[in-house]
Amino acid sequence: MSSGLTPTEKVLSGKESSEKTVSKLNSAPPKHGGDLAYWQRKVGNQALNWLDLSSACNREPWLIPTIEPEHWMSLPDQTALLDVAENYYGRRPTALGAGSQHIIESLPLLIKENKEIKESRSLKSNIVFVPRIGYQEHAFAWQKWGFELAYYDSIATLLDEAFAVAVIIQPNNPTGEWVEADILSTVIQHAEQQGASLVVDEAFIDPCPERSLLAQNAVESWPESLFVLRSVGKFFGLAGARVGFVFCADKWQSILKNLMGLGLLRHRACI
Repeated sequence: MSSGLTPTEKVLSGKESSEKTVSKLNSAPPKHGGDLAYWQRKVGNQALNWLDLSSACNREPWLIPTIEPEHWMSLPDQTALLDVAENYYGRRPTALGAGSQHIIESLPLLIKENKEIKESRSLKSNIVFVPRIGYQEHAFAWQKWGFELAYYDSIATLLDEAFAVAVIIQPNNPTGEWVEADILSTVIQHAEQQGASLVVDEAFIDPCPERSLLAQNAVESWPESLFVLRSVGKFFGLAGARVGFVFCADKWQSILKNLMGLGLLRHRACI
């Protein structure tokens, strides 16, 4: 099976792959969509009639109810939000963040700094595989913390490669491509066997919940390697609410909560 990588994208081996990761926090971030106000300031009133599709958020959003003033006067009740999420997703999220972007930003530190991963899971690679076409914040989050990037065109490519982390966007943004369930299951097993981690971004999966990994993996047998991300920003069109969830093995819960901190959710997202 061909790796699908260009020579400059081949994974490193030996000494190079085992070197300590060096952060690149001064790197320029990718350009992000969803900032129609910027263009209105830049080009004037003609932009007021533009329909912004760049963020891929639903432009017919869930109708927001009236929010009573007293809800703005107390701290957010995250337990209530987790209860609602559990009812919707069919299982309780391991942790929540200020959008799935917040979780994307936190996972590299979990992998890089967690002693248990370094010792018990024996990572032999510093490589993170990301889709060549896909949400670019994934690649940037890993790269800026010093991980080596490699790009794939076919999910099957991952079965021939050693990696620290692989990222799958299911379905892909912006191509809309799906990974078949049997291939995805095989990739999860491959990650487990090599002590690697697999991040599956399901931000756009809500119209087809039966295809979600949440519907296919029992809580008691959830793979240690698997991190599934969900968001209310895309399908529900509520990007401004800044709510995202991560589902993973319970052993990562306290680490994720410590990385993401408290009080980052906006109150109106929790009511």
